[in-house]
Amino acid sequence: MIEIRNVEKSYGNLHVLKDISLKIENSKVVTIVGPSGAGKTTLLHLIGTLDRADHGEIVIDGVNTASLNDNQLSEFRNRHIGFVYQFHHLLPEFSAIENVALPAMIAGKSRKEALAHAKELLDFLKLADRAEHKPGQLSGGEQQRVAVARALMNNPELILADEPSGNLDTDNAKKLHQLFFDLRDQFHQTFIIVTHNEELAALSDRKIVLQDGRVITE
Repeated sequence: MIEIRNVEKSYGNLHVLKDISLKIENSKVVTIVGPSGAGKTTLLHLIGTLDRADHGEIVIDGVNTASLNDNQLSEFRNRHIGFVYQFHHLLPEFSAIENVALPAMIAGKSRKEALAHAKELLDFLKLADRAEHKPGQLSGGEQQRVAVARALMNNPELILADEPSGNLDTDNAKKLHQLFFDLRDQFHQTFIIVTHNEELAALSDRKIVLQDGRVITE
């Protein structure tokens, strides 16, 4: 369970989030939609502990993230949260399997153990034959599936995605969306996805609409 309690966030004179309170159940695909500038990505970054709220609390599975120091936040994020971005953010000098293995090695796993689990994930995502290819040798859809595998590496309870299909063609976008639902069903993970894709929002278990920094409807 994720509890967002009276969260506020400003950048200078710009009041981005205004008294946001939400409860998000586990094992759901939740989309956050709304016009540009509504505060969607800011909210996602706060949930992901990439930034701190000016006021309010975010509690993830009983852990009040506001009470953690920077080092504790980094460790919590590495072990409990996976991220998928619109532009993949894969490291170009590393192969697909090395990119996937990185979060586990950061968490202290041996290279051998991390690569073995990365191979399992790439097999699961039907990318076994692309494991040794570098990102520049992969299609956009393949790069995004590698990014999903990387997000899954430490078996996080929560996956956050920011416009994950924004750079994909229609066919690859549909495949990626279906993958999120398959992962929810198989591994019971929670997905929170910022998107402008109306089809994905309509399919999600819950749609949260932001406007001018406030939740206006669900």
